[in-house]
Amino acid sequence: MPSRLSASVSRRSGYFLTSVIVVIFALASFFAGQTASTGAITGVVLDPSGAVLPGVTVSLIKSDGSEGSAFDSDKQGRFAFLSLAPGIYILQATKSEFQSLQRSNLPVAVTETLRLELQMQLATHYESAQVFAGPPMVQTDTFALGRV
Repeated sequence: MPSRLSASVSRRSGYFLTSVIVVIFALASFFAGQTASTGAITGVVLDPSGAVLPGVTVSLIKSDGSEGSAFDSDKQGRFAFLSLAPGIYILQATKSEFQSLQRSNLPVAVTETLRLELQMQLATHYESAQVFAGPPMVQTDTFALGRV
């Protein structure tokens, strides 16, 4: 009898261990952002000083125009495009007060994650004011009062 009990416990332990391994691999592929037939692009957006930059609209378009999506970077400046079909992509980052940034020819390979660090530069603003000087509205050569 004891051998049957130990065989049953051993079998249950084996099933449990197999289940745990399957779950770990499933979660690993989920968090890596890819499957056996897809890849991913992740990254962080920084300002000129190197601080993280939240709220940047990051757009990704497949170079043949067949796919496209856009997301805003999170509070830590991070962005992620998961489960991408293999191919070449174009990435663009935009935010008011900053120059737009574009990265072309980004390769996405099966089961690979491309990690990017995007450093955005401040936009240059030019303001101009024109002042027109006309003749003075006051007569300065006499003290006489006029009538209207």
